[in-house]
Amino acid sequence: MGETDEVLPNEVRITQQGKPRNYITYAMNLLAHGSRGTDGNPHGVDQIVLKAMGRAVNKAVTIAEILKRKAPLHQITELSSVELMDIYEPLEEGLDVVESKRYVSCMTITLSKSPLDTTNIGYQVSAKIKSLVHQIHFA
Repeated sequence: MGETDEVLPNEVRITQQGKPRNYITYAMNLLAHGSRGTDGNPHGVDQIVLKAMGRAVNKAVTIAEILKRKAPLHQITELSSVELMDIYEPLEEGLDVVESKRYVSCMTITLSKSPLDTTNIGYQVSAKIKSLVHQIHFA
């Protein structure tokens, strides 16, 4: 998540302050209608990418699971961490600047209508798709 600040049209950045309902509505609208292109016409997206850092990671997982229940979506989850440097400037003259490094966990969840790389270690099939396969095999 730290490699670029550019937000892609199919990307949803989850924050700790945002409401899950708003993220779910936005993601469902992206999957159904997509975003408007430069010609003004809606272009559907085949996949969306949920990104979260720190305390927002658990919210991203919850949102992904809710989206997978609403639509049959394939999922790939990737975990990483980013090093953040906190710099504290002194309020009084003569004191040193204090720097502290910390690592923050990051999660990227790719949800797709079409199959993704099933050999990826973070791949998960939707429960809806899994139950359909189960019904076909045991019918």
